[in-house]
Amino acid sequence: MSRDAEVEALQRRLEEAEETIRAIQQGTVDAFVVEEPTGQRVYTLQGADRPYRLLVEQMQQGAATLQADGTIVYCNQSLADLLKVPHEKLLGAALHDYFAPDDRQQYENLLWQGLTRIGRGEARLRRSDGSLVPVYMTFNVLPADCGAITGVLVTDLTSQRHHEQLSAAHHALRESEERFRLMANAVPVLIWVSDTTKACTWFNQSWLDFSGRRIEELRGDGWASDVHEADLERCLNTYFTHFDARLPFSMEYRLRRHDSEYRWVLDNGVPRFDADGEFAGYIGSCVDFTDRKHAEEGLQEADRRKDEFLATLAHELRGPLAPLRNMLEIMKRSEGNHAVMHHARETMERQLVQMVRLVDDLLEVSRISHGRIDLKRELVELSTVLHQAVEACPQPEGAAPTIEVTLPPEPIYLSADPARLAQVFGNLLNNDCKYTEPGGRVWVTAARRGSEVVVRVRDTGVGIPPEKLGSVFDLFAQVDRSLERSQGGLGIGLTLVKRLVEMHGGSVAAFSEGSERGSEFVVRLPVLPGTPAVLPIAPSAVPEPPATARRILIADDNADSAASLAMLLAISGNQTHTACDGLEAVEVAERIRPDVVLLDIGMPRLNGYAACRRIREQPWGHRMIVVALTGWGQEADRQKSREAGFDHHLVKPVDYPELMRLLALRPLGRETNSRAAH
Repeated sequence: MSRDAEVEALQRRLEEAEETIRAIQQGTVDAFVVEEPTGQRVYTLQGADRPYRLLVEQMQQGAATLQADGTIVYCNQSLADLLKVPHEKLLGAALHDYFAPDDRQQYENLLWQGLTRIGRGEARLRRSDGSLVPVYMTFNVLPADCGAITGVLVTDLTSQRHHEQLSAAHHALRESEERFRLMANAVPVLIWVSDTTKACTWFNQSWLDFSGRRIEELRGDGWASDVHEADLERCLNTYFTHFDARLPFSMEYRLRRHDSEYRWVLDNGVPRFDADGEFAGYIGSCVDFTDRKHAEEGLQEADRRKDEFLATLAHELRGPLAPLRNMLEIMKRSEGNHAVMHHARETMERQLVQMVRLVDDLLEVSRISHGRIDLKRELVELSTVLHQAVEACPQPEGAAPTIEVTLPPEPIYLSADPARLAQVFGNLLNNDCKYTEPGGRVWVTAARRGSEVVVRVRDTGVGIPPEKLGSVFDLFAQVDRSLERSQGGLGIGLTLVKRLVEMHGGSVAAFSEGSERGSEFVVRLPVLPGTPAVLPIAPSAVPEPPATARRILIADDNADSAASLAMLLAISGNQTHTACDGLEAVEVAERIRPDVVLLDIGMPRLNGYAACRRIREQPWGHRMIVVALTGWGQEADRQKSREAGFDHHLVKPVDYPELMRLLALRPLGRETNSRAAH
């Protein structure tokens, strides 16, 4: 064959090859024949790539081949379904347009990586309906003869994201529940949880510790067995009513503790709802407020007693005032009738003593309560004190019980304040006589018991109810306040008894078998061992000193008080002058130069303290006896009097014999005056 023929044959075969390639590329042939040394071999194109086509089409992932600019050369149906776009519309389209605007840069970066190597990453595809789909993409470079530059696999992450979110939610829920349990078990509050059936399903550790029971025993309505039977019905009604209405509630009830003591708790419950807003039950907390409740009850009881005390005080003060006023009217209308006048004076004096005793008791209990009293201890023989108390006990004719005293033959000596000890037994006897009917009996017995003496004061009176025994020594407490059995008094006598006995190192207790069965008070006091070498000598009565005529100035802004005292002192032969305030007192004192000045403390223009200082500043005021005569009688008031220059401090209403004793004293110079204020 000529050279030209060979060239022409080669040219023809080249054209056939190119045509075959084009046909293969265009898919117009299903097979082609290749001449091989061993003969002809048929290659079926469909048979060659069909397994791969089937594999790609049946994949759940989307798949596509792309040009360098991202144009889609081929894609499977899964990618079309993922984008909700017809398959034929995707061929020749730019994949870039199907990404969310914020994720397109991420797509471009992965595409660029896929042109030369593997690119992997996440982004969001935007479907035809506008919804976004999270996907994971893998870009791979393709061989140069594949008709595309890179291939991409697209995996839908929606299910995975949902699973991850669900797992994260479950994990967060578990963490939240664990945090709740840790917190709920750590707080000193009883916490409970119930479900939609009203049954309690969970209790924190504080509740378990409080009840001493296992959670299995408390679940359901097991916890209710610890509620006090008197509170149970009210407690459950409150819970069920609010539960049905899905409303918060707050209630108080008594809950039994592991030691069987019932404690008051404040239970607050609130409905709880799940994430979808569905009712899920209740959660509640119980706080033990027993101590606060007892304190509140104590304050309420104290307030009640205060009101009763004020009412009793008004009643007791009006009692003496009524006969005083009546007797004043009788005296005005009975001039010249000496028998009537004498009876009137005795009545007025008796009622005045009663009023003074009421006020003194009030001041006494206040001083003792604030620790402002000191015992003046000395060697005391018990029988002397008891006989003094019996003699001082008021016994109106025909209305007093019989008092029997039984003492041991040997004397019993105490280190005590005789006046205070007499006050103790006087108050006990006065209390017994007050609450024992006429014709009744009172027994006073004493016996040595080792290092102490036991004094019993027993009566046949109204007795003490069991519920009152624990409070008879409380301030303002009275056993019987009924109108039919009202015996007067402020309810402070037994308080004084208890505190004075304790100040002596002893104790006192009350006993009674109940109403109308009498009562007994037992006082225990430490005794001195052995018999003292020197026996105490009973003080002899000191006669009232004869009145000595004095020039006396009385300063008081209460004109009646000043005038009446001036009249009383004038009857005793004294020359008296009055002033209505402190400034006038200084002026009158300078003019008349009195021997004695009686100064009220609370006066206008110049109070008694300032008036006394001004008098003492003057040369003529050094040797005067200056006495504070006031209603203020606390130790702090007496200290102020001493600092202001007073010689003595007397409390209104003044005791006349005591005043006469002071008036009999000879005035001393301030430089040598060693008298202490009374």
